[in-house]
Amino acid sequence: MNALLAAIEGWDWVIALRRSLWGYGALNAAHIASIGLLLGSIINVDLRMIGLWRGDRWREGLREALPLAKAGFVLAVITGTLLFAVRAGRYVDMTPFRLKMGLLVLALINIWLFHKRFYTHDIRTPAMRASALASLLLWLGVLGAGRAIGFL
Repeated sequence: MNALLAAIEGWDWVIALRRSLWGYGALNAAHIASIGLLLGSIINVDLRMIGLWRGDRWREGLREALPLAKAGFVLAVITGTLLFAVRAGRYVDMTPFRLKMGLLVLALINIWLFHKRFYTHDIRTPAMRASALASLLLWLGVLGAGRAIGFL
């Protein structure tokens, strides 16, 4: 595993990114923007589904937010993977990174279960609200753990 991570860190474009005066910072800014797009969309829908956001337009909100959330997720994965490559060996040993990845997996499972069980429902059920609350907490956990990575 360490050899693979060292090989990733040794790729020419990764070395160039690590040495770049502006490249890493621009990539980091793009990652933050993509997270904002993703979480802004998800939090909007989750708060509506929980019932903490005014109005009963949660169904419309879900339809409107889903394409934005997908775009934010794809961009966050791309930019996050590129950022990971710069210090892959260091990141895999960091507790916040491992926590972020674990919470991310749980958040994605929660989304999959929501779409499998509740997506076609028209009425907010207690189970849907619980799923939305779990989503909110998981994504905020991903955000917090990701932010903690920058301090180590």
